[in-house]
Amino acid sequence: MSVQRNEKEIVIWHEFDGPGDLSKNVLEEICNDFSNKYGVSIKPEVMSLKEMVERIDSIYITGEGPHMAFVPSDLSLLGKNALCSDVPGKLYKGIIPEKMLQTMNMNGRQFGLPVLGGNHLIMYYNKDILGKAPESWEELEEISGELLSEGFIPASTDVNQSYWLLPILSACGTWPVVDNDSEKLDYSKVKTAFSYIDYLMSKGVISSFNASYEMLDKFHSGDIAAIVNGEWVYDFISGNLGEKLGVCAIPSIKGMNSTPVTSSIGLMFPNNSLESDLRDYLLEFASLMISEECQIRWANGVNRIPLVPSALDKVEKTSTYNRKVVLEQMKAGYPLVPGNKTANTWNVLEFGIDLYWNKRVELDEVIVQMEERAKNLNKKYN
Repeated sequence: MSVQRNEKEIVIWHEFDGPGDLSKNVLEEICNDFSNKYGVSIKPEVMSLKEMVERIDSIYITGEGPHMAFVPSDLSLLGKNALCSDVPGKLYKGIIPEKMLQTMNMNGRQFGLPVLGGNHLIMYYNKDILGKAPESWEELEEISGELLSEGFIPASTDVNQSYWLLPILSACGTWPVVDNDSEKLDYSKVKTAFSYIDYLMSKGVISSFNASYEMLDKFHSGDIAAIVNGEWVYDFISGNLGEKLGVCAIPSIKGMNSTPVTSSIGLMFPNNSLESDLRDYLLEFASLMISEECQIRWANGVNRIPLVPSALDKVEKTSTYNRKVVLEQMKAGYPLVPGNKTANTWNVLEFGIDLYWNKRVELDEVIVQMEERAKNLNKKYN
């Protein structure tokens, strides 16, 4: 595709997930390079995920939105409300694997172009404290007394975020991700998972901290031995801990492994922007983002995971042991595909989290209310 130099401004929204999210640095560099080449000013606007969701979801009402949004793939659920243009197949066919295209496909419409992969949770641990990777939560429980007596918090997760419940839910035998819009959540096993987390917290094995701020601070200062966090903060954590950092799969529960959920980060085109006179510039920028050169730039710059197979292959061959573990967990993961019932499941999990860990409603009552909420939310899609 060939575009002419022209003095215009393009706005791209980008989520900022706290100081551990270094992706905005690379995005700003890419935007500057593109602007210098084509004379089109690309202006990144950075905001929290909560603000971005609210603003994208209301575009059909306000008419106010960017030309592009670089977002977690599950925001494809909002593609219709955001008046997103469908991404033309000629842009990605033969470049992005079909499995990953599905992470931004909503009811047959390609509302987004996946650019980076991963987005899965892993365990980071301090080798100076633990020595070796913990394989199970039972193993961590056995050594937690000694760690606590030495002033260390054995492990941390964030019980206030539904995504952080997935490792426990999957190891307890249930799964919040849906296939073909079919409900997959087993509420008896949700009860088991909630009970197990509570048990670990009561024993001091797990403490809950905000994953974007307090958890990272305490891990970097050596207060916490191991944390459950996203692959997207790998570069930030690695830069702080250096040789002390270990990376492993999230521990199993009674022999049952945790299954990672993988998704993508990609470009959406809200406000029907691909139908505007900026279409050629937007598609040229999108093509740049999935070029092998740019994909490797993301990997080398902030250790994000390429989706283009040729770029991913080159990155794997030069990765450190820790980085290879991160990539292995992505390959072992289950892709998160957007859908109405998937969205409803997240809604129900967040509802249950609030009832149990914030309002301290009895667990049996929490499960009853979660099931009732799920039925009400899903009626319209049956």
